[in-house]
Amino acid sequence: MLPIRNITIPPVFHSEAEAAELVRISERDFDRHLSEAAQTVSEACVHDGVKIVRLSGPTCAGKTTCAAKLTNALEAAGREVYPVSLDDFFHDRNTLFAMAQQNGGKLDYDSVDALDLDLLHTCVHDLMTTGKAGMPRFNFKSGLREGPILLDTTEGRTPVFLFEGIQAVYPKVIDMLDDAPDRSIFMCVRSSITVGDVTFEPNEIRLMRRLVRDEAKRGAKPEFTLHLWHSVRENEEKSIFPEADKCDYKLDSTMPFEIHMLKPHVERIFADHPVTGEDAPITAELLRKLSGVQSISHKYLSKGSLYHEFILV
Repeated sequence: MLPIRNITIPPVFHSEAEAAELVRISERDFDRHLSEAAQTVSEACVHDGVKIVRLSGPTCAGKTTCAAKLTNALEAAGREVYPVSLDDFFHDRNTLFAMAQQNGGKLDYDSVDALDLDLLHTCVHDLMTTGKAGMPRFNFKSGLREGPILLDTTEGRTPVFLFEGIQAVYPKVIDMLDDAPDRSIFMCVRSSITVGDVTFEPNEIRLMRRLVRDEAKRGAKPEFTLHLWHSVRENEEKSIFPEADKCDYKLDSTMPFEIHMLKPHVERIFADHPVTGEDAPITAELLRKLSGVQSISHKYLSKGSLYHEFILV
């Protein structure tokens, strides 16, 4: 997916106030676009009988923040929102490793085959017919699926099911949703950012987001994240981006300040866990490009910031 625009940001700020203002304006603009989409979807749920909202996008797009704002808008419109994270339907890690060995050694969490589609079909069917289902929870640190946990929608207001995850755009998943009226949102880092004379492409930005997030929230070392990245990108180009244009709404989650904010975290991760082998050149290139960038502290983030998905505060 080609960048839709380029954002130009100076490598160094004259004051902390200037840096803080960039964060404030970036978050304000993103929140405005996100709120507009959420309101449109909310109106469709009220006036068109929409029962399912699908929220998709590639890894580290900001889907969790979007899901929270969608939930707030729908609840304000009198709907009871039941989020369903498709990540919870992953096979256990041992099963995924066994599948990877049959697929040339590639461990691919983003493939539709990583999901237990039989379990997903059962849960969707139960929710749509009885309003109740035993839902799984996937523990990323243990690599095990936990549960089931009963989801009971029979006592609430008119339910809306928010299916959130990379796989929500896949035809095999869509086919399981019982032909219920739905709306779909696709979000992604869609803009490049030029800092001084160095340009960071959208895929580089998402890779840095994932390196920081996976280390902080999933205990993953950069070598493991980079190992996964190759299959992630292959699957995106084959199965995710071609489906994006079929979605009802598209959101750009690029934040103009993010190169400056990611810089100290990326540098620390690579210093603590040096990457060797075939992915070492990727590490070296990211560090080279970040070298002339001034850091911005995460203390400027607002309470509901998209960036809390990636940086552990």
